[in-house]
Formats: sequence, C-alpha cells, structure tokens
Amino acid sequence: MRPLETVFLALSSASLLIWLFWRKRPRDFYAIPILALLVMVFQLIIERYRWQLLPVYAITGAMVVVSFMRLSSLSQEGKHRSWWEWLVYGSALLLLPLGTFLAIAFPIPKVRPSSGPYEVGTFSLHLVDESRKEIYSDASNSARELMAQFWYPANPGPEDVKAPYMSDIEAGGPAVAGKLNLPKFSLNHIALVTTNAFLEAPIDKDGAPFPLLLFSHGWGGMRVQNTSQIEELVSHGYVVAAVDHTYGAIFTVFPDGRVVLQNREALPSDVPDDEYEQAAELLVSVWSADLKFLLDIAADMNEGIIDSPLMSAMDLSHVGVFGHSTGGGTTVEFCAHDDRCTAALGMDTWLLPVSDDIIESGIPQPFMFMHSEGWTQDEHWDQFMEFYPNMPGTVYSFSIEGTRHYDFSDIPLLSALAPMLGLKGPLDGERVVTIVNAYTLAFFNQTLKGMPESLLSGSNPDYPEVIFEFREP
Repeated sequence: MRPLETVFLALSSASLLIWLFWRKRPRDFYAIPILALLVMVFQLIIERYRWQLLPVYAITGAMVVVSFMRLSSLSQEGKHRSWWEWLVYGSALLLLPLGTFLAIAFPIPKVRPSSGPYEVGTFSLHLVDESRKEIYSDASNSARELMAQFWYPANPGPEDVKAPYMSDIEAGGPAVAGKLNLPKFSLNHIALVTTNAFLEAPIDKDGAPFPLLLFSHGWGGMRVQNTSQIEELVSHGYVVAAVDHTYGAIFTVFPDGRVVLQNREALPSDVPDDEYEQAAELLVSVWSADLKFLLDIAADMNEGIIDSPLMSAMDLSHVGVFGHSTGGGTTVEFCAHDDRCTAALGMDTWLLPVSDDIIESGIPQPFMFMHSEGWTQDEHWDQFMEFYPNMPGTVYSFSIEGTRHYDFSDIPLLSALAPMLGLKGPLDGERVVTIVNAYTLAFFNQTLKGMPESLLSGSNPDYPEVIFEFREP
C-alpha cells in the first residue's frame, strides 16, 4: 500500500482498538480519529481516491462524528456507551478489515524499474489502413483502423510527465475486469498507475539507430499488456511498436472517443472444429497484416515521410517480432511471409491458426519459444512438437516451472488474487518478470545486435526454474 494509505489505516485501526479496550479513555483519545480524518483528506488529495478504501473512508467519518459528540459534553464520558456508538464501532469491526483486505488484494500496481541506461519515451497514434476493409465490423466498406504505440530511448526534460499504464481507463477498466471475471469497477484503480515511460519525451539518439521490435498481444489482450517487458527492452536500446488488434483486443479506444470491444464472433467457440480453425487462420492472417502495416508505418517514420520523433532513429535492417499466445502465432505467420523479420520470440505460442505449409517447413529466422508449465501439459504442446523439428534455423525453447499462461503478461501484477483466479502459477510474479526479461533481452541482443550471450548457451544456475533447450542448424 501507499504511504498515506498505511498511516490512514493505522490511525483508524488505533481509534477502534482504543475504544474497545481502553474503558477510561483520556480526552486526547478523540484527537486520533480526527487526525485519521486529516490524513484521509491528504491521502485523497495526494494519492487520490480508490474504491478499495471506501469502507474505511465511511467508518472514519462516522468515528469522527462520535468523537465530536463526546467532546461536546465531557459529562458523558463516564456514562455507558450509547447504542449509536456501539453501532459505529461495531460497523468498524467489519468495515476496517474489509477495506484493509481490499487494499491489499487490489494494490496499486507498480511497473518495475527498467535496468538499462536509457530512459523511456512513448507516444500513441491512430492508424488507418485504406488498403484493407474491416471484416469484423458491421459497418460496410470501413477501412481497417488500429491504435498503435511506440516506445523509444528518451531524454526527458523536467517538464515531461510519466505516461499512464492504461489510458481511457473508463472504457478499459470494466473490459479487463470482465475478462478476469471481476466486478466492472474492480480495476478502476489502474488509472492511478504510471509507467517508467515519459509521454512524448524527446528521443535520445545516442547509440541510434536502434533495432525495431514489434509486439503482438494475445486474443483478448491489449498493446500495453507487456509494458514491463517492453520498457526493459527499450531501456537497453530498442524501439518497440505495438498495436491493439482491433476487434481482437479486449478494447480499443480511438481519438474521437469510439470504444471498440472485442468481437468474440471473430473466434467463435460454439462451432465445429474445422470452422473454428478457419476462423483462427483468418484472424491470424489479419493480425499478421496489422504487423506488416505497422512496420510500413515505422519505415515511413524513419524516412521522415510521416512526422515523428523517430526519424532516422530505427535500424530497419534488424527487426525483431515477439508475441504472446495468438500474438505468438501471429509472429510465426508474419515472419514466414515478411523477410524484414530478422528474429522472433513467442510466449506460449498458439500455433493452431498458423498455415499448414509453415508448420511443415518452419521459418528460417532464429526463434525463441518460451512456454509456461501449463502450456506444456495440453494440446498446445502437441502442436509445438509438430512444428519445432521443422525449424531450419537456430531455435531456443524453454519452459518456466511454476508458471501459467498469463504469467507472460502484466495481468497477474494487477491483483494479489491472480493465483486464486487461475491467472498465474505459484512462482512469484516478480521472479517471472525477471526471468522473462532476462531471456528476452539476451535473445534480441544476440540476434539483432550481435552480442554473444552466455545465458543462451544452456541451463543457468541463476535461473533453476528454466528448463532450457536449444538447437543449432
């Protein structure tokens, strides 16, 4: 919890405990709930309101009312406690623990600091691909629209501010909460989360041009879902670009205020297997085209055709692609068809939608496959084992013990309830981030920057959770 929240809860709890167990309370006791109220006011101003503390806000106000009524007549001090005092403090016995539990179960997430020498900047932009029609919308003849975000090494000034983790939280919070089977309001506190990235900060061109990485989220994901991983890469000298795959992302918000939610009919679950596979293949082909369009836009930025801070900042002869789940399958599909892809990484790569000819021939680029422990124990593993032997190039493959599918995203960091909701495995979330970031950085350093990385040579005692394998051509 945040500092003022901790002090506020401590003072409110002290008020309750003294009232319960200190029968002959001195007059000064009544200053404690009043002090708690003052701290609450500062907490609301400085740290800002969040719904998890609403029970404590309410009961603290009630205890202050009781205190003022006591102070208004000292003669009442020796009398028995009245029914309304019992009501207030009896309610506090329920509401204080409830508010404390909610504050701990739904903390304000912190994006871990990046370890590289560069600060991080970011900006978003609205893209329209006039060459493609939107097939997942009822609107006729509408072009494919995307929201994209770039992260890059930055040189922020004192006036630059940190970017929020999730913009447009009014639309995004309920959508993400629904995906996690939580009440719609339960993730509104994400509005209080800031990232390490500075919004539209000037670029730091020391060391430029930087390799470009494209990120593809999973079905029902979002472009910011791997912010910790993305910022770590950028801090070590990469530019990263990602899109919300419209109608496949959990939500997409456009600058004019339109909110586009995930279209579940794009990947229907109540159809025969062959129809489902056709829908999946179509989806991944659309997402692959999204990445191609994003890379084309980046190239125009690099040439100055599109105005942006990234002119001449990207090394487009060294382009990496990485994705999670459906985004991992998109990574395979894209790199098979676009030779601008130099290296690729997939996290719990969903291979069902990948074209049969690609499964049979593999793709030539160096590839790293990260698997959660759960992913190696179901039908996804059979698909991988069909594809893996056909890869002609260098392939790294490993699983991480104690992890589940969503451990390869920031989602488990949003709530301490993540393990109970089946969103992560037993391995500590911070430890998972450490492992994923270390291997991601090592892979792209070696394949895109030509920096030999001992971490990729086999099992490493620093990461005993990793069951590692690699194969050279």
